[in-house]
Amino acid sequence: MTVTITDDDGGSGSDTVSVAVANLEPDVTLDPTGTVSFPGGDAFVGRIDTPQDHAASATDPGSDDLTFAWASGQTTTTTSFNDGVGPDPFPSPLGIFPFLASDGTTVIFATPGVATIGVTVTVTVTDDDGGSDGDDAAKVVVGDADGTFGNGYWKHQYSGDGNPQVDAASLEGYLDIVNFVSGVFSEHTILATAADADAVLSPSGNDKRAVATADLLAGWLHFASGAVSHEAVVPLSGGTTMNFLDVMVEIEGIVLDDAAPRTELMRASFLAQRLRQASSP
Repeated sequence: MTVTITDDDGGSGSDTVSVAVANLEPDVTLDPTGTVSFPGGDAFVGRIDTPQDHAASATDPGSDDLTFAWASGQTTTTTSFNDGVGPDPFPSPLGIFPFLASDGTTVIFATPGVATIGVTVTVTVTDDDGGSDGDDAAKVVVGDADGTFGNGYWKHQYSGDGNPQVDAASLEGYLDIVNFVSGVFSEHTILATAADADAVLSPSGNDKRAVATADLLAGWLHFASGAVSHEAVVPLSGGTTMNFLDVMVEIEGIVLDDAAPRTELMRASFLAQRLRQASSP
């Protein structure tokens, strides 16, 4: 940039200085609609082999084109052009600013587990500096089981003995889900391997806390397998009901209470066992 000063006698002087104009970063937000608050954290919830939609919006202070790149196992990229037609020419015209754009993606997961739904938005590099921003969230992808099973069934799946009815990849995915959604596993009770699950599911009959912890794990496995929805209604005594997540929060609170009396630990087991009668809302 050059500045010239001229006095009233016709004399003049000038000076030149270099000015660096930095690109302003875009800002992107993943739409949180549908996220569920579990004891272990917030996450989207989906089911294997079922299409699931996600959306995001972004804004840029200038008039730049915005490119959305989704990373969730199936990467997709979409560019929103400022003029609605094609890439900015060089030099970039003024256009619409700030520029707001939105995009969405549909994902399908073939195996259960915990995935990451992520989106990165970049300024198209036709004539800009390639600024970017990103946002992501966890997604719990449950199985497609249509019925619940007792603790003995789950112990058999993770024991390594005989012929399990659930494939190894799904069993591992179920444990990933339990470790994410629970505030007990593995923060207080290790659940990293099938052997850990087998140990939890093999409590001493006299240790009511260990029994309640085993029942808690079975309850989360009902959810992870897809047999019990996070929105399910659990029938209790006397015709009363509780929502699935409220039941799980109460059970975890009892298991984590070192001073919980025997009666409370027995209630935790009772609640967990009632999950097998849960029904969709």
